[in-house]
Amino acid sequence: ELLRQVPALTSRVGVLEAVRAELHRTLTSSAVTVSMVHGDAWAGNVLVDHGAEASCQITFVDWEDSRPDGLPDVDTAHFLLNEQPGELGAAVVRAIRRPQDWPGATGEGTTAELASGLPVRTVILLTWLGHITAGLARTTEIAPSRFWLRRNVIDVLDALLEAPVKHPRRHAS
Repeated sequence: ELLRQVPALTSRVGVLEAVRAELHRTLTSSAVTVSMVHGDAWAGNVLVDHGAEASCQITFVDWEDSRPDGLPDVDTAHFLLNEQPGELGAAVVRAIRRPQDWPGATGEGTTAELASGLPVRTVILLTWLGHITAGLARTTEIAPSRFWLRRNVIDVLDALLEAPVKHPRRHAS
């Protein structure tokens, strides 16, 4: 709903509606595992302490976006997308175009899945939506930058038009 309020996206409402329908269809027909998730997993929220004797302590910080009922695959995807060069939107576009190249994916094209049974595309879309809604929520006082919108929202919506979903077979769990 937040995206519908952005004037630059009014011509792409149909794509947004298709994404909503796709996610609803996929998630309501899938058994998913939920757990405590960080909600903003990226290298900037990881502290690494190289201790003595070759030990290493890794700590995640900045838990303000954490939730007890998230999808662990989304946290992992957020971390991986943020570690790619450029804006997150460009990494999302690459993943949408070639989901079979996503780490741990099995299958081809839009039917590529993760070990959890969720389609790669679903996890990427959920990660992207979380990222852009957080970005838009931070800009309540001023409109988001048109450059940020272009690179992180419009380019992704345009890629979704180019790569419509092919419905994977769903298996009962």
